[in-house]
Amino acid sequence: ADVDGTVWVGAYGSGLSRIRDGRVRALAVGAPGAPSRVHSFVRQGDGTLWMAAENGLFRLPATATHPERVPLEGEGSEPKGEVLVGDGEGGLWLGTGQSGLYRVRPASVRAVVAGLPHPFVFAVTGDGAGGAWIGTQDGAVRLTLGGADDPPRLAATLRSGQGLAERVVRDVLRDAAGDVWLATTGGLTRLPGGDPRGAVTYGTAQGLADVRVRALAPGRGGAVWIATFDGVSRWQGGRLERFGAAEGLTDGYVLSVHEDRGGTAWVGTQAAGLFRRTADGRFVPGPALLRGRPVFR
Repeated sequence: ADVDGTVWVGAYGSGLSRIRDGRVRALAVGAPGAPSRVHSFVRQGDGTLWMAAENGLFRLPATATHPERVPLEGEGSEPKGEVLVGDGEGGLWLGTGQSGLYRVRPASVRAVVAGLPHPFVFAVTGDGAGGAWIGTQDGAVRLTLGGADDPPRLAATLRSGQGLAERVVRDVLRDAAGDVWLATTGGLTRLPGGDPRGAVTYGTAQGLADVRVRALAPGRGGAVWIATFDGVSRWQGGRLERFGAAEGLTDGYVLSVHEDRGGTAWVGTQAAGLFRRTADGRFVPGPALLRGRPVFR
């Protein structure tokens, strides 16, 4: 029985029936794919009614009028559902007559479409509070998550002229100090503490190799590596330092950058392959097999 007084009946000959306000209604009895001989019910918090039936597992969403069969991974034939129990995490346990025990868990993937500045998403990084910063072709936006049943919420959108120098955000990084960095094709923007109200944009005058920034990577001691269309920069100790042809980086069109666990920086370029930064600050070519090939990650 539900809290509103509705009673659900699983009968051997009639499948699923509902009794509400003294009226009996049979749902999808005898229809193809309808439940037969319902043995067990579970009502979840979102209003969905789950059923263990002779011919499998079924669910009836709160807004639906006909139950639908739920396919189970690895089943060879229709499992005979005998008992159904809900757990404390929104999942279900289904005991069957001949196919053993099944665990049914909620999907862990959500599609976030409504409210994004643009559907073309370049980058995502965590915001340190369970949400994320998202870089798109038309600005950046912060995504916050509520409870398991709450929809994602989009806030703090930054667009060109409203905290960003240029609209295309190719990469996003949250550093060890909690600052958020946005790589745009018009400069590098930093949000101190992740707060858009303090947005600061850096260009070549501040030590950026090129205003067209493509990729970002964390480094030791709170450093941030910045890959641009004409060289590499590194933010450390509150200042930007640039590297290019003078330091051995013969191709300035940088596609990717990464600092490994030993503190060595690796740079992937468009035309000259992979480079490694040595202890003396020089960039030397990597494996010959990669020379002349673009290294994206």
